[in-house]
Amino acid sequence: MSLIKKKIGFLKSKLIYDLKPFANTMLIKFYAQFIKRGDLCFDVGCHTGNRAKAWLSLNAEVVAFEPQPYFIDHLKKRFKSQSKFKLIEMGIGSEVGELSLMISSLYPTISTFSNKWKEMVVSKIPGKVYDENVLVNITTLDEMISKYGVPSFCKIDVEGHELQVLLG
Repeated sequence: MSLIKKKIGFLKSKLIYDLKPFANTMLIKFYAQFIKRGDLCFDVGCHTGNRAKAWLSLNAEVVAFEPQPYFIDHLKKRFKSQSKFKLIEMGIGSEVGELSLMISSLYPTISTFSNKWKEMVVSKIPGKVYDENVLVNITTLDEMISKYGVPSFCKIDVEGHELQVLLG
């Protein structure tokens, strides 16, 4: 997999999630119904960080989970001056351990731990969709709740791996 594919995929994600006019304003308005000043929020599958940005605008404490290396680097830069943002460079699953993350460099929003999800995507999109596998450390929601507290709000966006997240 090439760096060019990664950059193209990253730019596509940025266009989808971060560069739409008024997108952040709409997210803040929507999440203000659920999130209050000082609330703890978990962002499982943080990706570009658009939800985390909105939650930080609401003065929430954000613990974000992201396993994709390219997006981890982006999130570190994006939120480096945010004291209320904590990045956990891991995936979430049903038990502590390691899982293979199947990455699609051109379509990073569909990267997954789920073989079933991967098979469904491959059946619908022609060509080689997944071009990299990365072994990722996995923790559980229970472990993170023990460490950070019970979140007031938790977003889970993990492409077919949701049940495993909830089981943990």
